[in-house]
Amino acid sequence: MQGLFHLVDPLLWKENYCSGSNPRNEMEELRERYEIIEEAASDAIVTIDEAARILSVSRAAERIFGYGIPEMLGQPIDLVIPQYKQHVAEARRGKDVPVVEVTGIHKTGKQIQLELSVGEYNKHNRHIYTAIVRDIAPRKETDRNLVRCGV
Repeated sequence: MQGLFHLVDPLLWKENYCSGSNPRNEMEELRERYEIIEEAASDAIVTIDEAARILSVSRAAERIFGYGIPEMLGQPIDLVIPQYKQHVAEARRGKDVPVVEVTGIHKTGKQIQLELSVGEYNKHNRHIYTAIVRDIAPRKETDRNLVRCGV
């Protein structure tokens, strides 16, 4: 799997997180821990570059969007989240928009109700964004059923 770990700056990591005993083993352990988190997450984790191209995705993204990981890598994020650029632009203008509801697009063309939160990493004027994406359709359906039942 193409995880986010390849984006870690090894020198920065060594300066800030290495105990000094064996940096290579510690970095490998960190990579393994991250991959476990990425695999276990029920929400999709999507990393995007400043050109809005998908750098990495978690397995949950396959389930939510219907594309395989290789199909998504290198593609523009608006393939699956057309409103993504608008959300990032608002965040960069300083608006506090930690979580928003957006419409995503499944591989079949079906619209998907999503909850999106985006974090930004900026190093050497290179912007990398990590989006956490949750399919909220089941929750919305439950809400509608509760309203219909008068609850």
